[in-house]
Amino acid sequence: MTLAGVALLYFRWCHHTASRAWWVGAGWLLVLLAIVPWWAGHGGEFAVMYTLLVPGVLAWLFVTRQALLAANRPGSSKRRNLRVEDERQPAITVFKIDQPKRWGMLLLRSLIILPVAGAVSLLATVALTDLLPWHKNDTLVLALLGGSLVWGIVASWLLAQASLLRPVIVLVAVGLLSALYLFG
Repeated sequence: MTLAGVALLYFRWCHHTASRAWWVGAGWLLVLLAIVPWWAGHGGEFAVMYTLLVPGVLAWLFVTRQALLAANRPGSSKRRNLRVEDERQPAITVFKIDQPKRWGMLLLRSLIILPVAGAVSLLATVALTDLLPWHKNDTLVLALLGGSLVWGIVASWLLAQASLLRPVIVLVAVGLLSALYLFG
C-alpha cells in the first residue's frame, strides 16, 4: 500500500494534468492506510515508524529514477522548446539570487525555515504526542520521527509564501502554545 501510494504521488508529480488530480488524495490515503498492514505484521510501535519512514525512502527511489531517466534521455542537455508557462522555472529565476538586494530576504527566509521552523515543529510534535496515552518513550520516538515530517511540511509551506508575515505569526503562535503546554 505504501509503494502504491508513493507511486501515485510520483506519477502525479510527473504528469500535471487536471484529469489526474485525484491521484494526490488517493496516494496520501494509501500511504496513511498502510499503517493497518504494518500494524498487523509488526505491532503498533513499528507500524508507526514504518508508516513515517518508508514513504520517504520510496520517494527518494522514485526521484533517483527520475534523475536517471532525465540523464539518459537523448538531448537531455539541450533545453526543450516549451512555452514559458509550461516550463518549471529555475531557482535562480524564482528567488532572484543574482540580485544582491534580495540576499537579506533570502537569509531571513532561510533562518526562519531552518532553525525556527524546525524548533517549532519539534515543540508542536512533542506537545501533540504527549497527549497520547502511550508510554513516554514511545511518544518521544514518535515525536522525533513525526517532527521531521512536520518540519518538511512547514518548510514547504514557508517556501511557497510570498510574504513572511502570516507564516511568522502562525509559527510564533504554535511555538508559544506548545511551549506553554510543555513547560508551563
